[in-house]
Amino acid sequence: MKGIIYSLRDPRDSKIKYIGQTRFSINKRYKEHLRNCKYYTTKNHNVYRWINELVNLDLNPIIDIVEKIDITLLDEREKYWISYYDDLKNMTVGGTGIKYINKREFSETHKKKIGDSCRGEKHYNYNKPASNIKPILMFSIDGKFENEFSSIKMASNYTKILTSAISNCLTGKRNSSGEHIWMYKNKYDDKILFEKIVKCNKHPSNKNKSIKISKINVISNEVIETYESYKEAARINNTSDAALIYACNKSKTHVYRNYKWKKQ
Repeated sequence: MKGIIYSLRDPRDSKIKYIGQTRFSINKRYKEHLRNCKYYTTKNHNVYRWINELVNLDLNPIIDIVEKIDITLLDEREKYWISYYDDLKNMTVGGTGIKYINKREFSETHKKKIGDSCRGEKHYNYNKPASNIKPILMFSIDGKFENEFSSIKMASNYTKILTSAISNCLTGKRNSSGEHIWMYKNKYDDKILFEKIVKCNKHPSNKNKSIKISKINVISNEVIETYESYKEAARINNTSDAALIYACNKSKTHVYRNYKWKKQ
């Protein structure tokens, strides 16, 4: 399979300004260049600044085929042609590896000055509240207020519930997560909370949430800890609620992971 090494020339003086490679048609690659010069993420690259300069003058770069070669040699030949020409707009030496041309090396003193200019009170976000952090409220499935957190992350760290699960509840994709109902503080509404409570209590997955279970020492038969539900016990003990339901209801010994489990 053949690949192409191509050049982009300046129509004003016919000088080659860019060397590139493509495994597709030359026309497709040319259109990509003209399209990419408009994108925010790429328009500040050297080659696209040059193309935009031409476009503002109602001009377009001229694309030429330098050579057609086997695709296994594309990287090697691109490097050769980039080193062959001077004053190119290429930012790297070519090939798949990223090695910048004429990359400026900063002294340690200069690096420290750059770092100091962005720290503390000099940082552009200093003393500004983050726009994506909103206080949230946590309720039980029965609607009882339980806690308030400054952000989803803080709630996740405290409850060990995934941030995505809490977020889905806050945005209305789910009614509850981790046996709790979640609402943004600034969007709290009694009617919405009541609707969530009704939906949660009707859902079949909540039928075991009100059943307390105990974790018991097999030898001494002493209760080590009591949990409000199967899911709470499963989350704290890093297991599944299905395994605990089986141990409590179907297992003859009620033993699972060296502990006896019993529902109250």
